[in-house]
Order: sequence, then structure tokens, then C-alpha cells
Amino acid sequence: MAYADDVLKVSVEKVFDGDAQVHLPTSKIQYVRHAFDTFVAWPTHLVKLVSHEVIFILFNMFKG
Repeated sequence: MAYADDVLKVSVEKVFDGDAQVHLPTSKIQYVRHAFDTFVAWPTHLVKLVSHEVIFILFNMFKG
């Protein structure tokens, strides 16, 4: 699936508030608890850079 320029594909590995709604819900994922251990589309302005290594991996794995 192609994403808009202001959206990234992110992996959810830790959930702090499972009842929080995701910003771009799908038929299967409406709340963060549903997104655990999977990928979701997330607005770029809400993504925080953790390390350059993560960005490199994300860029190479999910490009295109």
C-alpha cells in the first residue's frame, strides 16, 4: 500500500495507552492495543526520531 508523503509505516513494539485511538484507523485497528506487534500508518509530524539506525532500517525495509 502506498502512503501519502506525510505518513510513515511504523511498527508498534510497546503500548503505553491501549485505549488511545490511532490517527489513521483501519477496519482491524482502531486503538493502539490492536496495533501491538504489527505495522500502522502514522502521521509524520507525530513520529519522533529515536536513532539514525532505526531510520536507516525503516527506510531500507519499507521503501516503496
